[in-house]
Amino acid sequence: MSSRTLEVPPSKVLHARNVSPNTNSNDFEQALGKFGKVEFVFLIPKFQQALIEMTDEKSASEIIKSKQITPITINGQQIILNFSKSKEIKRPIETQQTHS
Repeated sequence: MSSRTLEVPPSKVLHARNVSPNTNSNDFEQALGKFGKVEFVFLIPKFQQALIEMTDEKSASEIIKSKQITPITINGQQIILNFSKSKEIKRPIETQQTHS
């Protein structure tokens, strides 16, 4: 391990880099769904990044193991995946209209 690489403990949330600007959550579901259910994807197109929350840490760990053997490519770009420091992704607050 190089001095620049910090070991992040396993998490069900993955941090993706080198994400094509035209990538959407369905692309991640298709590419990673074979490892388990993709619960939520938070895209950060300005920085070509995304956070992907899997159902459990085991699914996320399988992705990390697999990408070392077979790189994961979405929309023609090889995605750089690592565990996120986050343990879950906070969902945006949805506005709900209630009618009385």
